[in-house]
Order: sequence, then structure tokens, then C-alpha cells
Amino acid sequence: MATGSGHVKVGDRESQTQKQRHLHQLIDVRKTVYFFTFTVFLSPLIYHSASRITVLPLPQLSNIFAFQPLLIAAKDNTDKLEAEDGRDLARILRESSMIENKTVIVVMMNQAWAEPNSSFDVFFEGFHAGEGTEKLLRHVVVVCLDDEAYSRCNHIHPRRCFLLKTTGVDFSGEKLYMAPDYLKMMWLRTEFLGSLLKLGYNFLFTDMDTIWLRDPFPRLLAEVDFQVAGDYYNFNGNSSDLRNGANGGFNFVVSNCRTIAFYSYWYASRLRFPGKNERVVLERIKQDNFVKEIGLTMRFLDPVYFGNFCQPGWDISKVCLMHGTCCSGKGNKVNDLRQVLEDWRNYMLAEASGKYGSRKLGFRRLKSCRPRTRLFLTSRVHLTHIGDVSYAYPRRPRPPTNPREQMLSEEKNKILSELERSKEEEEKSEIAMQSLASALHQEASKLKETLLSLGCQDYETHIEDLKLVIKSTNLKYEKTLHEVEITKKQFESSMVDWEMREAGLVNHVKKFDEEVSSMGKEMNRLGNLVKRAMEEAAAALKKESEMKDDLKDVEDEQ
Repeated sequence: MATGSGHVKVGDRESQTQKQRHLHQLIDVRKTVYFFTFTVFLSPLIYHSASRITVLPLPQLSNIFAFQPLLIAAKDNTDKLEAEDGRDLARILRESSMIENKTVIVVMMNQAWAEPNSSFDVFFEGFHAGEGTEKLLRHVVVVCLDDEAYSRCNHIHPRRCFLLKTTGVDFSGEKLYMAPDYLKMMWLRTEFLGSLLKLGYNFLFTDMDTIWLRDPFPRLLAEVDFQVAGDYYNFNGNSSDLRNGANGGFNFVVSNCRTIAFYSYWYASRLRFPGKNERVVLERIKQDNFVKEIGLTMRFLDPVYFGNFCQPGWDISKVCLMHGTCCSGKGNKVNDLRQVLEDWRNYMLAEASGKYGSRKLGFRRLKSCRPRTRLFLTSRVHLTHIGDVSYAYPRRPRPPTNPREQMLSEEKNKILSELERSKEEEEKSEIAMQSLASALHQEASKLKETLLSLGCQDYETHIEDLKLVIKSTNLKYEKTLHEVEITKKQFESSMVDWEMREAGLVNHVKKFDEEVSSMGKEMNRLGNLVKRAMEEAAAALKKESEMKDDLKDVEDEQ
């Protein structure tokens, strides 16, 4: 019995030693798995960071996915709204939208605009005084940027107010134009409006300092994705011409895949143009290749119907909206908006009674707002604002974003200059040939008269002189043609070189897209490896736990 008992203990010790050795091996395996997992997680992060550095210098590539790192870096406002108060927003949008097309009218305000007798009050007075506008109030959603504005809104316009909560920025006070907080507020607005499109709602955005005198919906264009009020000083009458300037205080946008992609691209483009507001960035990107490739339709609304204070005069029988632009000072703006509202009420009373008096009714000259006269340029102009006053200056081309693009741009400009120069030389050659032909004709006429006057004396001498003149003219003509031919060949050679460089750039872009796609596949593969490693680690941990339990049982038996 003793021997048998001793034999059992020796076997238990051997089993215990073997289990401990196996346990140490599992611990080493676990360390290896953890190290591999850490390496796998770290590798895509480093690769992804490098890819972001590569993407930034190519902001105008034809593939929108080149902007993916920027879009990932910028948090989606829809997620934030869902996390904070998404259900309230969904309820407001559902109750305020037009049943037939899910359209809402959106306006934003902070405490500075929500004070009594401010733009907020004038804005709602306009809806009550306008022609066919009061019925639209049920579709107006007021987005408030602080608690004070939200409280005032609920008192005036209940169940249609949404508090857009922000962290780290105080939007309650009046923001100076182009100040850092003003830019944040404008880009927050763009981001929020883009989130409405993602939720499936069309929106008509209007600034708070606007009076609605007539229903503007009949003036909107059908089958258009993005419509924006045209700037009076840069509107050429053609609503589809992208060279028109935009007045961002009024725009109507239809929710679809094109507008959702455009708003994401617009919001991401703020990183390409730091220190610029959303309207300036819109002017820079509206003719980008990406906007053309997604098929976005953009139209500019006629300032005759969508007026503003920048205009020298308004037709009261046509205008639908009056926007208080080109005006410094919140008090001045409110005073003149009330004057416009008063003139509108007098006009409507005269229209109803048919009594116009001795003078024609219309809008009076503004009293408080005295915008400086802006220079009207026949060429394309780019608008900016200082304070609330707008100015114009010639549009400058967008600077290249990397050395390669700069080099290609310089070569392209050089080729275009050579083309213009060759055209000018060709025109000069044609003019010179015409002059030579005219001079030759005049010389021949003079020689003919001379021959007749001489009575055919020295006839052969004059013939030889005439031949010499003709030969000299032919030589000049051939020399001119040769110069023109050389210029054309140089231009054709330059064009071939440019096309080759352009093809190389396209191949570079294509290769970059392939690398992005390959990176995505590699990250998916690494993700699967991480998942498998985690599963193996979990199994190893489970087995380790079981072995510990077995070891404990062995120790207890001893």
C-alpha cells in the first residue's frame, strides 16, 4: 500500500511538473499573441497616417474617395445629433415637413438674433404680412445655437425649435464677420444642413435677416439639385452659368445621392482653404471635376425675385424675398427691414383698395443701411465682405497645392501663351500679306501709268524692275509662311508634351486609387488576422485557466 501510495505521488509530481511546463509554454504563446496583436493594430495606423499625408496634396482628384481620410477626421454631425437629441430632431422634421415632398424651411439663430425687437421678430412678422407666406410658418424649423435662443424660440414658435448643442464654442453673442467663431458657426451650419440631406429631407435654408414677401416656391426651378440666390453684382442673367456669384443666405437643396456627396465634399474642402467661409469655398469648388462627375445640377436664382440690400432698386411687384445684406450693424439692419415691411404693407393696402394716390408705391430708399458702392466689373469677380459690407475684386486663380501640379500648371500656361502668340503672329502675317498685295497692286498701277507716260520707252528695263519687286515680295511671303509653320510645329510639339504629362498625371491618380483600394483590402485582411489572433488568445486564456484549475486540484490532492 505504501509503495503503491508512493508511486502515485511520484506520478502526480511528474504530472504537475509537465502541467507547469505546459503552462509556461501557454504564457509564452499568450505574450507572442499579444505582441502580434499590438503589431497588427499599430501597422494599419501607421500606414493610414502615411496615406493621409499622401492624400492631402491631391484635393481635386476625380475620385471622391481620395478625401476619405478628411471625412473620417471630420465627425459626422448626424451621429452627434443621434447621440444627443436625435429623437427630438426626428420628431420636429416629421411634424414640420411638407407631406408631398419632405421639405422643411430652415433658419439658424443665436442669442444675439433672438432678443426682443430683433431680426427674429421681423422675420416672423414678414411671414404674417407676406402674400401666401403665412401658411409656410408650420414648415419653418428654427435651429438654435444656445439655450437663450432656444427658450425665446419655444415661446414664439413652439414645437419647431431644435437646440444644436456644441462643445467648446460659445455661439450666443454677435459674431464679427470672418472671425474664428464666425467661421466655426458657418461650417457648423453647412455640416448640419448636410445631415438633413442624409436623413432624407429637402431643405430651403434662409438667413434670419430676410423678409418673405411672397411665396418663393413657385419661383424655384424644377429638376434641379442645388439652387442658390444669385449675387446682384455678379449675376449675368443665365441661371445655369457657374460663373455667377452665389448669395449663401438663401438656397434650396433636394436630398439625393448627388447633394449628399456634394455637401460632404463641400464640408471637407474647408481644410483645403483654411480661414475661408463656406460661401468663398463654394465659389472655389463649384466648377471642380468632382462636382461635374457626380452630375450635380446647380442654378442661380434671379435677384429680381430674390432681392437684397446690395441692389440699387427693387420691383415691389415682383420681389419675393428681401435679404438684409450689405448693411453694417444689427440695429441698422432691423430698422431698414422694418421700413421694407412697412412699405410692403402700404403697397398691399393700395393693391386691395385700388387707391394708389398721386405717386407710385414701392420701396423707399434705405435710411440706416448705407452700403458703399461696389465696383461693377465686366470680367468675372469674386466677392468678399468686410463687416457686413460687400466688395468685389477680380477673381484670382486657385493656387496649386503641390509642386507637381504647380509645374504642370506653369507649363500649361506657357503653352497657352505660345498658342496666343502664334495666333497673333498668324494674324499679323495675314495683315502683312494683305498689305504687300495692296502695295504690289499700287506699284503695278504706278508702273503701268509710268510706261504709258513714257510711250513704251525703256519698256524692258521697267519689266525687269517689276520682276525684281515680285521676286522680293515672294521671298518675304515664303519667309513669313516658314515662320508660321515653325510656330505651328512648336505648338504641336508642346501640346504633345502636355498631353503626355497629363496622361502621366492620370496614371499617377489611377495608381493612387489602386493603392487606396489595396490598402483597404490589406486592412480587412489584417482585421481578420487580428480577429483570429484574438480568438486564439481567448482560447489560450481559457485553456490556461483550465490548467490552473487542474494544477490547483493536483496541489490540493497532495
